[in-house]
Amino acid sequence: MNKLLFFFVLSISISSLAQKNLIKNGGFETKLDNWRGNSASINPYEKKSGENSCIITQYVGKEWKGIDQIANIPENTYALEISIWTKSDEIKGGKETYNAGVAIAEFINNIDANLNSINIAEITGTTPWALNKQVVIVPKGASKLRIMLALAQTNGVIIFDDLNVVGITEEDYIRKKEEENLVIKEQEVQKNSQPKELINGDFQNGLNSWNGHGKVIPDLSTFCKADLRSSSLVFKPAFSAFFKTTCFSINIF
Repeated sequence: MNKLLFFFVLSISISSLAQKNLIKNGGFETKLDNWRGNSASINPYEKKSGENSCIITQYVGKEWKGIDQIANIPENTYALEISIWTKSDEIKGGKETYNAGVAIAEFINNIDANLNSINIAEITGTTPWALNKQVVIVPKGASKLRIMLALAQTNGVIIFDDLNVVGITEEDYIRKKEEENLVIKEQEVQKNSQPKELINGDFQNGLNSWNGHGKVIPDLSTFCKADLRSSSLVFKPAFSAFFKTTCFSINIF
């Protein structure tokens, strides 16, 4: 009985841990508390939710301007679901794809060595509020996660809000992938079941997009002795012995 109770409590603990946001002050409600760096400001006017967002601006020069936070990755964490809302204004970009407004997830080990880095968001131009979300498998040996929010050597304005990072067990990861694959299959079925648009129905591009044998001519008078006002499509009957003098056509008026 005690073993069963211990297992039950342990399961609840792991489940609760998986739902907890590993990032402190991810919505910037307490300004820039828990964040390192002085390149960002609090924006109370443009926010996705709550009272504040984080804004980084750069109009001259192309320096790296950003802030970061390091969080511990709990045990039994197979993957991390990382999401953040972004909004941008005239981010110029650059020669490299990373010259953008970026949210970067960097996995590090106990001696702070970088094991892997992934761009969760990579924004250029002017964009409305958009959710950027990825599920990332934790690399072997990773014990910490470093989140960087920055303008990466480019000019413009980037706004961040509602950063959320939660741990996922291997079972939950597999289930999420199965659900995603099911959604993709359903979308493909719906796409294939939609009626297809008739292409080149007026034969102005000859017989392009049509199957079978035929010929598009501007006038059938020499074939059918018919007075036609525009193009027609002539079909040769399969039973030519029976239809010796018959001419089939689709008149386009």
